[in-house]
Amino acid sequence: MIHTNSKYKFVSLSILVLIILCNIIGFYRFAVDETSNRVNVSRRQLKTTDHSITVHSFKLWNRDELPFPCVSEESPDTQGIFLVKDSSTTSAYVTTRIAAKESMRQNFLNGLYCKTHYPMVAKSATELKCKERDKKKSILWAVIRHPNNYAISNFSMKAKFGESTSDENFSLVLDALDTNTQLRMVNPSSDKDPKIVNIPSIIQNILDEYNFIGLHERLHESLIVFSMLMGLNINDVLYNFTPQKDEKKERLCGNAILPTWFTLQKKAFLQSRDWITNQLGDFMLYKTVNDVLDMTIDMLGREKVKRNVLIYEHLLSIGSSLSNNLMQKEGCGVLFPTPYSDIDSLENFKYLKDAPKSFVLQNKNLLLKTNGL
Repeated sequence: MIHTNSKYKFVSLSILVLIILCNIIGFYRFAVDETSNRVNVSRRQLKTTDHSITVHSFKLWNRDELPFPCVSEESPDTQGIFLVKDSSTTSAYVTTRIAAKESMRQNFLNGLYCKTHYPMVAKSATELKCKERDKKKSILWAVIRHPNNYAISNFSMKAKFGESTSDENFSLVLDALDTNTQLRMVNPSSDKDPKIVNIPSIIQNILDEYNFIGLHERLHESLIVFSMLMGLNINDVLYNFTPQKDEKKERLCGNAILPTWFTLQKKAFLQSRDWITNQLGDFMLYKTVNDVLDMTIDMLGREKVKRNVLIYEHLLSIGSSLSNNLMQKEGCGVLFPTPYSDIDSLENFKYLKDAPKSFVLQNKNLLLKTNGL
């Protein structure tokens, strides 16, 4: 027989778990748009009975009070620029550019960068020992994907190596996918799969530990917000040139397009209750970060952010066009000769018309300061 207290605790825990599941499924009115692959989500705060996530905007790094943490490679491992990288190299290249450009401003010898921590390697926050970092002499950031897009990207890599793209195999492969991969990657306290009841407190800890987390589905916005928070140059967060996957142009700048093998049956699988339940931590993390990003944009000023995004995208368009010409293939991003370089370092920059050339040069030293906030 079950002891009365034990039975009561079991029933209470079961009710709590059920409420969490019902809330997250209710909160997510998401739909994968087959043209832009954007995700539509409601903007309600996540609450689970007595457990809630206190959503707050990411904080400004005040350079007047605290220098940007560009430290030498010989500095302690608790210092420097920490990136928790997923499968994409975009944020890794941006981290390297920031390290190079900031080192120039701080008069490091040529070839020496600010200290980073394996930005090109997919290491979890636990492996990087982010919990132990010196918060006054380091920054910690990441960019995550919507769980569905993460799954599609993961399956796409397998498909390139011959994995069957049938609807049945898609379901089988994703059913075998590790649960809550991204939550475990960015969690600085543990990379183990959490219990459902612990997810809200884990996400709260992540919010409190990170200087910034962006979204791949809002990549340009995210990079601009990050640069504004850190007081970076707008050119620091321009990403490197990546060729189109094939002649069908499966990518747009800053956003992936759904692959041709993605069917309505696969979409239905990604909207199923079983899938959402299995990846509950990642869904909750994404929803929370999406809200926090919006709150941070409100804090910085929506018009300021919008204006900087327009400048950024125009610079990226000019750099991409020059890089396409140099590579003789379509792609997105800038073919920087070195991480120190700017768009005017490209060998064909001199052939640009006066208007785009002037635009690049006028914005070459644009520091995204947030004075007066």
